[in-house]
Amino acid sequence: LSFDDGPDLFRTPGVLKALGAECTRATFFLLGREAEARPGLAKDILAAGHSVGSHSMDHANLAELSVEDALTNAAAGRAAVEAAIGQATPLRYPFVATTPELSAAMTDAGLIDVTVTADGADWTRNAPEDSVAMILAKLEQTDRRGIILLHDPFAKSAARTRLLLQSLKDEGYQIVALEQPAD
Repeated sequence: LSFDDGPDLFRTPGVLKALGAECTRATFFLLGREAEARPGLAKDILAAGHSVGSHSMDHANLAELSVEDALTNAAAGRAAVEAAIGQATPLRYPFVATTPELSAAMTDAGLIDVTVTADGADWTRNAPEDSVAMILAKLEQTDRRGIILLHDPFAKSAARTRLLLQSLKDEGYQIVALEQPAD
């Protein structure tokens, strides 16, 4: 279970509360600019037992940049998140968009790319119920395994998280967070 685009001062705490109520751990891919602005909240995510990754500096579509500019943006985002939480982080591409050349360059630069299996399209105006149904359908197509993508800085993020956790529990899924890379 993963969340992108935070941390958001007002909405991320609701997602953390929903996860905590179910004793569930997730991975949060933070934007560098947001981690810089709210390092205390970034540390709170980690202190609550969740894994943390980086999601670029500013959510630019790295696949549309030159490889050099994409590497610079990703490295700046990673550095900002790592400065906020005090440890190394994996990377998720904004828009989950990459190219073979960019992926190779990121690997050469030591950045670990984390993909997505089931996107709930919560960045659209989908109702939480529709997002959860999409996620469950996608997981069924992948042998009931995969990485779920949600976003924490939206108005319905906490409600969607609660509904997803209950639905996954009802369907017998086990939720795990990604492991933090060793320093």
